[in-house]
Amino acid sequence: MEMGVLNDGTPYLTGRGLEKICGVGHGQFYRFFTDWENEKFKPRGKIIQQLLDTQNYQGDSLFLRANYNGTEVLAFTEPVCIAVLEYYAFHASDKKEKAQNVIRILARSKFRDFVYQAVGYIPSSADKWKQFHDRVSLTYASVPIGYFSIFKEIADMIVAIGQHGIYINESFVPDISVGKEWAKYWKDNNLSDKYSQCSDYEHNYPSYFPQARSNPQRVRCYPEDALGEFRRWYRNVYVGEGKLRNYINKKVLDLNISSEFADKALEEYEKLLLPG
Repeated sequence: MEMGVLNDGTPYLTGRGLEKICGVGHGQFYRFFTDWENEKFKPRGKIIQQLLDTQNYQGDSLFLRANYNGTEVLAFTEPVCIAVLEYYAFHASDKKEKAQNVIRILARSKFRDFVYQAVGYIPSSADKWKQFHDRVSLTYASVPIGYFSIFKEIADMIVAIGQHGIYINESFVPDISVGKEWAKYWKDNNLSDKYSQCSDYEHNYPSYFPQARSNPQRVRCYPEDALGEFRRWYRNVYVGEGKLRNYINKKVLDLNISSEFADKALEEYEKLLLPG
């Protein structure tokens, strides 16, 4: 059976896996799920929508797009799997014995535990911080005196969202995003005239990052006198105006996490940074 676990710990079945546990033929779900905006108003869709409502499911789509070994898969999470199973077990005109049997199994075992056990997944964050620690070790003493670096200044954000399960890695390099936006703000507002010219420093990525192929890199750093303005801009513009949220939403597929999981992590961080 095709199933897996996203990086945030969310268990899922693929479309084929869901078809199998429901006892229906291959390919029967594809049109139904991909055209959910129309299908949910038809008899079968209405019942499944009602079953989703009982679980407070808020998704506009019935699946998430995930990445498995470079291949995109459609991931159906617990609420959708349970709703579809219940439909075929109890509500369909041709009720499926297979779906009824799976419902009985899940009544004795939580869905999450069922998938974790099947794929041999053990929740752990033991090595999740390694890439962040390795990046810090290569940059912490590189910035010249009198200047500040973007990576160091946003370290609290990296730690805060990491505590909620979004960890820095080779595909999630938020200092690049922040750096590009801040550089544009710096230029558009002629801040060199106000604070003096920016400088640069030697920056290296850990050897196992694909970005390490261009090591060492020259990265901008900015006069310490501008630090207060950077922090206000980061809080009020980059986070406050949704630039961080947009960046992470674009990275959901690369990070193999659900958009709902990312939203919760961001909400907690925004509460800390933007009180009220």
